[in-house]
Amino acid sequence: MATVHHTINVLMPAQALPALLTNIAHNIFAQYDMAAMHGLPVTIQAARHHLKEECMLAGMHVVLHVLHVL
Repeated sequence: MATVHHTINVLMPAQALPALLTNIAHNIFAQYDMAAMHGLPVTIQAARHHLKEECMLAGMHVVLHVLHVL
């Protein structure tokens, strides 16, 4: 399982955030405390097109492989 690491997983500076982000997203980034998140699991939400479960599962297999390599 992948977890947050406070020195590896760093956020970009607020001024570098895309302008498309809403005020809510900017507030979330501003309040995010990397040290407090250290050790928490990283989650991924996967969605698929109807009758494309095999493609999604294959993609998630690749994601899991990459996370284990890191």
